[in-house]
Amino acid sequence: MALTSLRNTSRSNPPRLHMGCAKRACKHRKTRETGPPDSCRRMTPAMDAERRLAQNVPANSSPVHERQGMAQNWRDAELPLFAEAKRINDPERALRELAKEASACTRCPLYKNATQTVFGEGPADAALMLVGEQPGDQEDVTGRPFVGPAGKVLDRALESAGIERSAVYITNAVKHFKNEPRGKRRIHKKPDTSEIDACRWWLDNELAIVQPSVVVALGATAARSVMHKVVTINANRGRLIELPDHRRAVITVHPSYLLRLLEDRDKRREFDRLVKDLRFAADAARPS
Repeated sequence: MALTSLRNTSRSNPPRLHMGCAKRACKHRKTRETGPPDSCRRMTPAMDAERRLAQNVPANSSPVHERQGMAQNWRDAELPLFAEAKRINDPERALRELAKEASACTRCPLYKNATQTVFGEGPADAALMLVGEQPGDQEDVTGRPFVGPAGKVLDRALESAGIERSAVYITNAVKHFKNEPRGKRRIHKKPDTSEIDACRWWLDNELAIVQPSVVVALGATAARSVMHKVVTINANRGRLIELPDHRRAVITVHPSYLLRLLEDRDKRREFDRLVKDLRFAADAARPS
């Protein structure tokens, strides 16, 4: 029986995340600026008063009280704040706004050789999220994740595992196609650490909005983005890994790995293992 309903029925309050303009680098990333960052500039009394007024901080509050207030704000039951300074408490609409902002992303140089941003797709309340590496050539042209050769392998694996693709949220760790033009062809290149980290900002916000119970990391790049560190697939495969915010992760291979195998026997074996991992993740995502 196909698993057609993987809705998350126990959604917790999402964290309060600030989603600034997609064209600007995140404040946590180093950027090339004409002057030193604000954190390195000397704070004069006038500047501090202006900051407190803008942030609605009491004049007699201490740094400790400010940090406590920031921690409390982080726990507020609100969806992310978008560039136009409004909160959206409808997850589906929040995803649409997030995708709209991602379409203009220039947080790393990958947008220069890509046709468009390829954002995630699927139910905003999906209990199961699949995270791949990056879009391929066909995904870059169509603007949808996993529609190329690797996507066909994934579709077959999902069907064999009894999972409807429309019931899961599918995205990538990196939203632009990294490639090297060679004549009329575009050769796939693996994203580096800085590109993965730059694009993690989008994935973290997708996770905050969708709030899946289980996240399946397809391949090493996805695993690094989901886990925030380098992990080996074989050492962590076939088990549930605890994540923050009461989520769990399952690590498996990327479907494109099967396409690179030469022997049919190896292809069948690895396909069966992929199906097993997907079924395991779907079972864990089911409401108890």
